[in-house]
Amino acid sequence: AFLDFLRSEWGWVIEFDAGAGLIHVNENKSDCVCPLVGQDRTPELGTLCYCSEGFAERLFGTVSGRPVRAEVTESILRGGERCRYRIQIAV
Repeated sequence: AFLDFLRSEWGWVIEFDAGAGLIHVNENKSDCVCPLVGQDRTPELGTLCYCSEGFAERLFGTVSGRPVRAEVTESILRGGERCRYRIQIAV
């Protein structure tokens, strides 16, 4: 239900492999949605994406009730077209 919410309300594109506990998330937005970032898109701001990893770990860990490891695999601030994450839930 949580993944359905993220798809319908946030517009995220999500692939979930339940057996492996692996989630691939594409925020599906062409702009950075980080509230700490304004219009400035300097490469130095790409370090803020580590904060997004922590947010994703907390979000998915709380919902799943399991340890989670999140990794930003693509980021607008790091020159990518979208923000994408790899979420590994302990199985």
